[in-house]
Amino acid sequence: MIHIHTGLWALLLVLFVLSFVMLRIGNERGYNILHMLARLIMLLVVASGFMLVSAYNFIPITLLKGALAIVLIGIMEMILIRTHKGERNATLWVLFIIDLLAVMYIGYVKIG
Repeated sequence: MIHIHTGLWALLLVLFVLSFVMLRIGNERGYNILHMLARLIMLLVVASGFMLVSAYNFIPITLLKGALAIVLIGIMEMILIRTHKGERNATLWVLFIIDLLAVMYIGYVKIG
């Protein structure tokens, strides 16, 4: 199950970056398609993450990682939406990097 979850996260990050690039170059149709795919993968990431948290018997570190991961998904969504609206989002990018590093640290170092 862990490999499915990490694979989904990798796919989500790729789709997020590609959606952002499509948006920046003005390819509205490509952006919409990739953004919808990213949203689908977000649901699968949350579902597989919940299954992993329950497999670890809901220990607090997994709950913390899960909460940070849900916040990370929200930040990713906000970055894409605000960029689409033409709003500035430098603060969100900083939060994205910090949260991504925290989730990866907890996932790979603490939970392992």
